Amino acid sequence: MDNASDYPIDYRIEGKDAPVFLFGIPNRDKAKTVTIILEHLLRTQARFDSVVVFSDQSTLPRADLARLTNVSDTMISSLDAESDFRRKLEKKALLN
Repeated sequence: MDNASDYPIDYRIEGKDAPVFLFGIPNRDKAKTVTIILEHLLRTQARFDSVVVFSDQSTLPRADLARLTNVSDTMISSLDAESDFRRKLEKKALLN
C-alpha cells in the first residue's frame, strides 16, 4: 500500500480468512486516527478484519464513536471485557 507508514496498525494477527488488525483506543484522538486509518484501508480495498478495543468507550463523544463504529468490524467496549475480547478474537484469528 502506498504511504503505509502514514496508516499504522497497532497489532496484526493472522486471521482465519484475512489478517486481523487490532487497535487500542485510549482516547478521542486515537479514535479519530483509527477511523481515518480504517477508512483509508477500506477505500484501497485492503482485505482485513478489524478489532477495536476501548479503554472506556463511554468517554468518547457520540459522533466520534458513530464514525468509528461505521468503519470497524468488531468492538470491545472496555479493557474489563476480557472474556468478550477473547471470544470475538478467537472467531477471527488463528490462535493456538
